[in-house]
Amino acid sequence: MTIANGRIDDFVNGDDLEIERTITSIPSGVLIESAWFMVKHDYNDLDSQAIISKLATSINTIGQGWIIDLSASDGTATVRFYLTPADTQLLYPYSEYPYSIKIKLDNGKINTPEIGIIVAYPWIKQGVV
Repeated sequence: MTIANGRIDDFVNGDDLEIERTITSIPSGVLIESAWFMVKHDYNDLDSQAIISKLATSINTIGQGWIIDLSASDGTATVRFYLTPADTQLLYPYSEYPYSIKIKLDNGKINTPEIGIIVAYPWIKQGVV
C-alpha cells in the first residue's frame, strides 16, 4: 500500500536529516534487497534527473542509508536514509519538491511505499553583534 500524502517539513536547509520509515505488508519469507529515496523538481522527471538520490542496503552507509531490519519475519522492515547538509542545501526554502521511497524485494518485485512533498525551512543567518 502506498502512502501518497507523505510530507517531510521538519528541517532547515543546510542541516543533516535522517528519514526513517517502517515498511509494512512485506510477504512472509521475502526481504528488502535495496531502497531508494529520491527528490525531484517534478514527478515526471527521470530518476537520473533527481536533485537528491539515496540508496539504502543492508550495509549502513554514511551519507546514503541503511535497511535496518532485513528479516521481515513480521511483515515489516525499517529503512533509513541520510541526507547531508550538501543535500538539503539543494532545496530552496519553502519550495515544495516531490519525493518518493521505492524498494526492491529479493524476489525481484519493486514497490513504492511512499510518495509526497519535501519542504525545507530557511537557515536564519546570524549577524555580527
